[in-house]
Amino acid sequence: DLEKASFGHPVWDVGRTLAFLIVDCPKSTAKLFKYFVQSGYQKRGERHGDLPHLEQVIEFYLLYDLYKFLRDNPYEDLGQSHHYKQTRDELAMRNMLQYK
Repeated sequence: DLEKASFGHPVWDVGRTLAFLIVDCPKSTAKLFKYFVQSGYQKRGERHGDLPHLEQVIEFYLLYDLYKFLRDNPYEDLGQSHHYKQTRDELAMRNMLQYK
């Protein structure tokens, strides 16, 4: 999505897209990484080399999305939001969030 693209190091665009896909796509994170980063960005984009700190950027965007949900909850109950629940569960799986 071009409206989310930014000027700067590509790791921010790739990390934002992967954070979104990890939450909204039913495929495993490993498959998403292989398809989006290795087959797409690196191979077809002819970008050879690492994306430094990609995991930290993904985690930043996951936390930021959770913050936006908590700040501007459009639902009476956050449990009604599929995206919120998926983001929460992904952060918990990464040991970045504990909830009951």
